[in-house]
Amino acid sequence: MTTSIASIGIAPGTSMPAIKTSNVAFLLPKRTSIGSPIGINSCLSFANSAAISSLDYFGCDGRPWEKNDGATLEAQCKTLRDKAPAFISAARVNLCKSVILIENHILPAKDLPKMEKRLPEIIAMNPDQLIYYYYPRNNEHPEDIMRIMARHLKKFV
Repeated sequence: MTTSIASIGIAPGTSMPAIKTSNVAFLLPKRTSIGSPIGINSCLSFANSAAISSLDYFGCDGRPWEKNDGATLEAQCKTLRDKAPAFISAARVNLCKSVILIENHILPAKDLPKMEKRLPEIIAMNPDQLIYYYYPRNNEHPEDIMRIMARHLKKFV
């Protein structure tokens, strides 16, 4: 069996676009065209996607806080405190490994205290793999972000 490097399509049983790269699936916001978001489907409408038989990993990306923290959001549904537990659960129910991508890029300095506060909670979710940007881009204080990441990632085992 061959695995494509990357494929994009509709997640089975949903109307939500999904991308699959090297047997890892991330659900994408619903879009009319690339770069033109029209809204986000329910964060929980992905249950069937985790059941794709060829997946090794299933997970999500998002900001390392929750929607009600008042921090900068790229989209209403892209916060790890709000959605990652459901993705981790869906992965485990379907015998996939779980993966979380921490979006630590394009962060204004005012959001760093929220990241500092919530990052331990994200790490405590104990996904099988935790991914972050090695050197975050488009940040006011990238060195501070990396110090926060380093301090908390030491606790991830």
